[in-house]
Amino acid sequence: MAKTRPKQSARQRLQKQKQKQQAIATEKEAPPPPPSALLEEATSHLHAGSPDTALPLAELALSLSPLPSPTHLPALNLLGLISLDLGLPSAANTYFHRAIALDPAGTLAPHLGGGADKFLFAAQLSPSGGHDSLQLFQRGVSVLRSSLSSAAADADAPPPPQHQQQQQQKQQQQAHVDDDEARESRDKLAAALCGMVELYMTDLSWEADAEAQCEALVAEAALVAPLSAEPLLALANVRLSQGREADAQAALERALACAPPAFGVRVSLARVLMEAGMVGRAVGVCEGLVAEEEGSVEVWYLGGWALYLGGREMWAGSLVWLRECLRLFAELGWEDERLGEHARELVGEIEGVLGGEGEEEEGWEDEDGSESASASASASASASESEGGEAADEMETT
Repeated sequence: MAKTRPKQSARQRLQKQKQKQQAIATEKEAPPPPPSALLEEATSHLHAGSPDTALPLAELALSLSPLPSPTHLPALNLLGLISLDLGLPSAANTYFHRAIALDPAGTLAPHLGGGADKFLFAAQLSPSGGHDSLQLFQRGVSVLRSSLSSAAADADAPPPPQHQQQQQQKQQQQAHVDDDEARESRDKLAAALCGMVELYMTDLSWEADAEAQCEALVAEAALVAPLSAEPLLALANVRLSQGREADAQAALERALACAPPAFGVRVSLARVLMEAGMVGRAVGVCEGLVAEEEGSVEVWYLGGWALYLGGREMWAGSLVWLRECLRLFAELGWEDERLGEHARELVGEIEGVLGGEGEEEEGWEDEDGSESASASASASASASESEGGEAADEMETT
């Protein structure tokens, strides 16, 4: 007769059942990814134009990164950037100031969230502006100057003789990476210096040394980034404020010959071109911007205004741009009411003069109501020709 299996007690059965349930629950409730992986995924979504998807990932990363976790500060910086993309400047400013409090000198390594960016963003987001923005810019500029100086010293320092060959190989392997990083730092420094110039021309224009500061800052920006359009744009602004229009126009011509800068800088460039009386060039810049981003209220407004300033023969084209501006203005709930009011005034004036001619422009629009690229190009072609033909599009083809 075979041996019988001993019976389990009720307590043993209950304990085994509980262990099985715990094992199943553990399998179902997998631990969240590490904060570094969450930040990497959030950054990818942000770069792909999905800040709403990036936000909860970055928030989770921050919650999983209590101080002194090395991912705490990077999470704050990333949440600041995401908030900016979501149109939440107050939240972004709070995140950047929390980051500044943890790295007040900006001396931590970049992978730990150090660097100048948090100071520069906070400077632009400062509710009070003026001296508060200026001191934040100065802190960011100090970090960038120090970084560039250290990089230059490291590059110039001779390696020990026994390691020369190995060091040379490493230097060659890192040459392109170092060049890109240095170029990025120089461009950031130049942009920060130009931001300080703008402060001295607006909030701090009453300062006794405002003009001298502008001259010194523009000169340094041009020295740091000689191939960038941004210092030349700042220089043109300064010259216009001094009533030196010819010098401003010369600086703008040089800016147009540079590689196309960031979208926001080109929007500013279009404005300054108009102020300098170079409306044909301004239209050319706006056409390039619209081709890149069709949903910018400000760009449609600037293009329409530039065409309006170009004279009566260009008003039909101006009407197309301004109507699209107002359509987007209403659709997006744009908050700059002064822009909307001016656009409506221009449309009213043009329609009053053109009458039925203005209605003919409606035929240039697509079925969804948006103005076609070919129509906008045709409408502004004559403006470009009036100031030098092909030169109006020089920046777009550089």
